Amino acid sequence: MVNPVSSTSSSSGSLVSQYSGLMRVNGIASGMDIDGMVNQLMVAERVPLDRMEQQKQILEWQQSDYHDMNTALEDLDTTIFNGINMQSTFNKKLVTTSNDSIVSATAVNALSNISSSISVSQLATSSTWSTNKLGNFQQQDATLSFTVQQNGKSTSNSPITINVSKTDTIQDVANKITNSGLGVTAMVENIQNSSGDFVQTLVLTNNQTGSGWTIQTNDAATSNYMQTNLGFSISNNTLVKDTDSTGKETGQDAIFTLNGYTIKKSSNTFTENGISYTLKGVTTPGQTVTVSTTTDVDSIYNSIKAFVDKYNDTIKTLNDKISEERDRDYQPLTDAQKEQMTDTQISEWEDKAKTGLISHDPIITSVLTNMRQDLYSPVSGSNVTAFTQLAQIGITTSPDYTEHGKLVIDETTLREKIAEDPNAIYQLFNSSSDSYDSKGIADRLRDSIANAQDKIQTKAGYTASGVLLDNSQFDIGKSINDLNTKISDFQTHLTDVENRYYDQFSAMEQAMEQANQQSSFFLQQFSS
Repeated sequence: MVNPVSSTSSSSGSLVSQYSGLMRVNGIASGMDIDGMVNQLMVAERVPLDRMEQQKQILEWQQSDYHDMNTALEDLDTTIFNGINMQSTFNKKLVTTSNDSIVSATAVNALSNISSSISVSQLATSSTWSTNKLGNFQQQDATLSFTVQQNGKSTSNSPITINVSKTDTIQDVANKITNSGLGVTAMVENIQNSSGDFVQTLVLTNNQTGSGWTIQTNDAATSNYMQTNLGFSISNNTLVKDTDSTGKETGQDAIFTLNGYTIKKSSNTFTENGISYTLKGVTTPGQTVTVSTTTDVDSIYNSIKAFVDKYNDTIKTLNDKISEERDRDYQPLTDAQKEQMTDTQISEWEDKAKTGLISHDPIITSVLTNMRQDLYSPVSGSNVTAFTQLAQIGITTSPDYTEHGKLVIDETTLREKIAEDPNAIYQLFNSSSDSYDSKGIADRLRDSIANAQDKIQTKAGYTASGVLLDNSQFDIGKSINDLNTKISDFQTHLTDVENRYYDQFSAMEQAMEQANQQSSFFLQQFSS
């Protein structure tokens, strides 16, 4: 065992000098080392102060240990919340489509596996408005006002206003239209016309697909600018849409047949029964695309395994900490002791001094017991169907008692049960109830963790999120405050004691000086 250097060493001179501002007595008359003698006397006087400072250091180290335990519990709680506590974790599906170039699909929140057939007769398209008369464009000041509607209903509570100036180029005007909130993208392009010539054209493309979209001009000045200066066609104060090669107006809804039902949608992407479909092409007459889902066993298994691994890491961290034995031969070092030791010696000593400070702690012991009970008490209630215990899905306890209830996964069994009924596993973990017996394992664990964190907050001042409260709000902090007061009072007491010693030595020096003067006088008289 490393022994710290005694605080009675010569370095103790630094312990005395902090107490008094008195002028030191040099011991000229007596020939004594007054400072050294007072230093030695003060070392003994300081012993109670050293003990109080050691008690304070132990409390601060204990507080740090509780913070580490709180962090470990919070990490476990976060893993549970983001994993097995989420229904989406157990709803993950693998989606396959027989023709991804026509219909692609992803699972959003599908509760059960499905198989559907779909045929597409029309894709949703965006409305476009274009002009080929930009040769008439003149730069001028103008205030344009529009109303955008879909199926006769305004998409904005107020008109869209666009201010253009006589310095704006046609590209500037296009940019202002795009950024105005009109809901279109304006582009200046060279497009080939029916005569084969490329002409500069301003094209407005609706940012959304579907039918029924219109852009209306709100006043004559706007209509005139759009027609005369930009070349758009306007009918009844409404910009005339382009038509496709078949003469059909642009901006159409998607039309498709899903499982025998013909459906119309304004977008090519839509969600049905927890599956998000994206239409990419049109099927030929009689052609159908099959979309089917299967349980994503790998993803669900990995989420459960992540929980088990985090749980095992957490209980090991907690058990290791409360199993440490306290060696009371190693107390916090005083400043005087540290001055006589190397950094390595100090580090090694303090590592031993910090060990076992929350050994057999009732808060940590209790949460370990509670979490183990949470895991192995059967879950009852109407929400729970196929599985009521972890062992039924292949999760059991390690037979090695030294591992303190470590969880072990039978991978084959767990994968089989996930494929069999992932929703039943979700209910095992998350059955909602006010009754403990009917509450899911994940909810039980989170309750036990929260209860332990409340106790840690009361004891050591750390909230669940790791925020440290004011010392006056928790037990260790109150003890530290009390010690700080006692330390301050005792330091004042030491100053008084040191001053008294110097007063006493000063009086002794004065008496000896007087005696020396008298002796010198008598010797002088006798010699005369």
